[in-house]
Amino acid sequence: PCAARPAGRAGGWLFGNGGPGGLGGLGGTGGAGGNGGFLFGDGGPGGSGGAGNAAVNNGIGGRGGAGGNAALMSGAGGAGGVGGIGAAGAAGVNPGPAAPNGSAQGGAHGAPVATSVVGSATATSGDGGLGANGSLVGQAGGFGGQAGAATATGSSISGVIPSLAATSGGNGGAGGTGGMGGMGGQGGLGADNTATATASIGATATATGGLGGTGGTGGSGGDGALGGAGANNTAVAAASGSVGQARATAGGGVGGSGGNGGIGGNGGTGGAGGTGTASAAGGTDPNTAKAIAIAAGGLGGTGGAGGTGADNAGMGAAGGAGGTGGHAGLLFGNGGVGGAGGAGGQGGLGAIGGGGGHGGVGGSATATATGANSQAVAVGGDGGAGGQGGTGGAGGGGGVGGAGGDGGSGGWFGQPGDGGAGGGAGAGGHGGAGGAGGAGGQAGVGASGNGSDGQVGADGQAGADGQAGAAGAGGSPGRR
Repeated sequence: PCAARPAGRAGGWLFGNGGPGGLGGLGGTGGAGGNGGFLFGDGGPGGSGGAGNAAVNNGIGGRGGAGGNAALMSGAGGAGGVGGIGAAGAAGVNPGPAAPNGSAQGGAHGAPVATSVVGSATATSGDGGLGANGSLVGQAGGFGGQAGAATATGSSISGVIPSLAATSGGNGGAGGTGGMGGMGGQGGLGADNTATATASIGATATATGGLGGTGGTGGSGGDGALGGAGANNTAVAAASGSVGQARATAGGGVGGSGGNGGIGGNGGTGGAGGTGTASAAGGTDPNTAKAIAIAAGGLGGTGGAGGTGADNAGMGAAGGAGGTGGHAGLLFGNGGVGGAGGAGGQGGLGAIGGGGGHGGVGGSATATATGANSQAVAVGGDGGAGGQGGTGGAGGGGGVGGAGGDGGSGGWFGQPGDGGAGGGAGAGGHGGAGGAGGAGGQAGVGASGNGSDGQVGADGQAGADGQAGAAGAGGSPGRR
């Protein structure tokens, strides 16, 4: 398919024009134009070069065939054939995930803390450690360490001294980055934290904190990991006297963000928000006693961003050179015009960006209040926003236009042929499409109201278009 085509048929023994050369096959040279007759006759035009093909000569367009020479005494030289267009560059390709190959070392768990005292008790637990990064092809990043649990118990043995209990849970550790083509490590979980306060006239319990760890970033071609779930927090306050006032406040921990995708990989899903559970029991006196329980579900984690598309789109191949113009007759006739160079091939399409991760589900909330003047409020957590889609990869550069063919020499009383025009520059390839934004997380449920669903993530931007190639140089005019 890439062989040069046969030359055009020659003119008659004394008179006659040469025939045209044939079209070149894929990437092949066009056939030369036939020569004119022995004494009088024009040379035939050269055949066009074949279009470039990636499997032949690196995709370069075929050279145009040479124009046929005129007869000995008189006649115009044949025009050179046009060079073939260069082959288009290959489209960009994302590396894709590798075969799973185990996981790196996970992070250490956070230290739990438990405090139980008369009066005011507080407890702040430790954070989980970071997961190790994957170092092998296909190895996932290590899981983030789980946070330590915080437990605080405050009590009062006197009828006039109130009690207080407050916990602040530690955060889950971030997951490690995946190895080449490996998934990121899952973010560590927030621990379950509990605050309990008991007294006669006044008890206050507050339980908050405990963020889930961020999911690890995927290695090149790998997906981001799931974010860690937020802590489930519980607050219990009980004031046993008839005039007792109890207040319990619990907020679920926020889910960790999903990990970002590696090159071309999808973002991870955000972690679920933790639950909030509040229970308050006050006294029975209608004038003084009070019981208030407020609970809120934790926010779902934001989805991870999609990875950028790979920048490996191929460059368009060069256009083929134009054929040379044929020589004129010895005495009369103009030389043949050189063939125009072939246009450069268009650059390849850029690779698509990875999709954004889904937002995490919001946490649920439960509140219970008993006694005189009791009030219970429970609102579910909002779902996490979807992650943004990844930016598309850049398009490939356009190919260089082929050089124009040289003009043929003119006869003694004729003009030399003009050189052929250089081939046009190949257009740059279009940038890859941006990845789709992730879906928002579902709202958490509460008796006083549900949270809001998370917003859909923004679609990624298209990649940059490739640069156009350079135009080919024009051919030289023929000699007299």
